[in-house]
Amino acid sequence: MISLKIHIEGRVQRVGFRHFIYKEAIKLGVLGYIENNVDGSVFIRAEGQREAMYNFLSYCRKGPKWSNVISCEITETTLDQFKKFEIRK
Repeated sequence: MISLKIHIEGRVQRVGFRHFIYKEAIKLGVLGYIENNVDGSVFIRAEGQREAMYNFLSYCRKGPKWSNVISCEITETTLDQFKKFEIRK
């Protein structure tokens, strides 16, 4: 298992980004959460098996069709043992 902090900038709010990432996380068995930041970026805490996380990161870098990801900063961190993946307000 690996645990990541992911900070995404670009056109990632009001384009269905959080719901897109939520659906992909559920499909891949990734646990954690996603939330909007007040500066217009998105923050994700995610944990999962290494291969699932690599696939998950490809969705984070792409986003839904209406989004435009400019940067995706990834930091490895300690496991928090999340029980599910959720969208936080």
